[in-house]
Parts: sequence; C-alpha cells; structure tokens
Amino acid sequence: MDDSVDGARDLERVGSAEFEDSLEIREGEQPFNEAQSIQGVLDALEGESDNGQRPTLPATDLPVQAIPQVRKDEVYYMHSLVVLVDGCLFKVPRAVMVENSDYIREKLQEQENEPSGLVYGADDDHPLRLDGIKLQEFRWLLAAVFPTRGQYTFTYEQWIVILDLSTRLGFTEVRNLAIRRSEECADFVSMDLLDRVALGFRHQVDPWLLSAVQELAKRDAPLSETEFQRLGFVCAAKVAAVRESFRGDRITVTCGSCARSKATPVRANGKKARGKSRNSNFGYAPTVDVTWPSWNAVAEDYYDSSARSGHDFSEIIRTVFEIS
Repeated sequence: MDDSVDGARDLERVGSAEFEDSLEIREGEQPFNEAQSIQGVLDALEGESDNGQRPTLPATDLPVQAIPQVRKDEVYYMHSLVVLVDGCLFKVPRAVMVENSDYIREKLQEQENEPSGLVYGADDDHPLRLDGIKLQEFRWLLAAVFPTRGQYTFTYEQWIVILDLSTRLGFTEVRNLAIRRSEECADFVSMDLLDRVALGFRHQVDPWLLSAVQELAKRDAPLSETEFQRLGFVCAAKVAAVRESFRGDRITVTCGSCARSKATPVRANGKKARGKSRNSNFGYAPTVDVTWPSWNAVAEDYYDSSARSGHDFSEIIRTVFEIS
C-alpha cells in the first residue's frame, strides 16, 4: 500500500516538473507578444496551415484607438435602433428598419431637426416610441422582417395582424408578403364576400376590393341592413354607389295606338298624372289595362336589370374606392 502511494507522488512530482519546463522559453525562441498587429490577425484568417488544421488567432489587448488605420465599414458596421413598444424595449438593426419602413424613416428624420439634438433610438434612455401597438403583434412583425432561417410559420390570423402593422408602419415588402401568404390560407379562400370587402377596405388591398365588390354589385339583391352594419357605413355606402351606377338598358314604349292617341300616364289610383302627357325618354305611357304601384316607380319599370350579372363594374369601383 505504501509503495503505491509513494509511486503516485513520484509521478505527480515528475509531471509538475515537466509542466513547469514547458512554460520556460527555450533558447532561440521568441516570447509570445500579445500586442501583435491587426495585419497578423488578417494573415491568420487567410487560410488553413499546411497540416490542414485551422490556425489559432493571436490575442490582443490593445485598445481600438491604439490600432493604426482603423475605420468603419460602410455596409456591415451596423448601428442599432432601440424601439419602445407597449412598455418593452427592442434593439434591432437601424439600417434595416430605416430602409424598409417609411414611417420609421420619416419619424427619425423629423426628430433629427429637433433643437434638443437627441438621437432617438440610439440607446435605452432615448428609444423610438411606437404607440398604439401591442407587444406580441410587434414581435410577429419583427419575425416577418427577420425570419428564422428564412421560414415563416404564421397562422392566418397572425398574417392579418402583420398585414395591418406593415401597412401602418410602411413596411411595403412585408405587406406584400402578408397579402400573398394570407391568400394561400384556407380561411381566406372560404371567406364570404362581405368579409373580404371589409378586409380589403380596412387594409387597402385593391385586388380584394375589386373582385369582391364586383360580385356584390352583380347580384340582384341590394345590401341589407345587416350587411350595412357588417361593412360599416363608409364602405357600405361606396358599395351601394357602385350598384346604383348600373340602371340596365332603357326601354322605350313603342305602342302605336298609345302614340297616336297621345295618352297620358296615370297613377295607381287611375287619375291622370300632372305635367306633360309625353315622357321624352319613354314615349307615351298607356292609359288602359296598366297597374303601376306609384308614379315614381315608372322609371324602374322601364329599365332592364337582367343584364346586371354580365356588367363590368371595374371602372366605377376604381373611381368610387379611389383605386389607382
């Protein structure tokens, strides 16, 4: 037992001595210089050594100010932008946000002209505030701007939120992406006309408006009170204006006997209508065997609405909804 312990101690002493000898600078060798130049670092990065192993980088503790000819890269020296959303700070690449967001770019330009001279978004104490945005919704937007491995795993509802925020903040490319991905979702494909009109009107998606309003304008039935409420007054009024733009083909009465007798139109109660006996648009209205619900309905009776389903409302939709 004692012999084995003594042997272990001897090995320990020998190992310690060899380790200390390895630390000594042998004759002819140069000591490691921690303050090696930047050029030495670059040389080490150029490739692998002859034995196929990647060389180790020499360490340096020199401050950047002491290194000669140091400059900032014009593209890949990135500044950060600190954004405050719903009480939470985000730190994102400033160049990406400014380049892709019209709203953020204009906001920063406005603040640059303030007398205080503060650079908003430069640090945590002076963030760029984005009010009226929920925390989780902004995270989804950033996930679309900076996708993980280029993959998107959003639901239909999340794409609609991203569409809304990208529209409000002027992220044009993200907005176009959200429109395309939303259209691929089953919930969008199965959506009824009213919801699609309301969605397109709210988020200013012209193709959604054109196709859905076209279908609403072609149907025979006008908008109901419930449909007005679902669309909202402004949107529903525009849809109604598109529908009312079509009156069908006018029909002129060509009854020879009526024209010869110059008969005057009559009301539903059988009395003669006031005014001239001849209607310049429709010719003479017959006075016998005709029952009209009211004098004001005469014009409707002389329009052919059967052609509504085949009418193209594209131009009037563009005008009413101000689509370029």
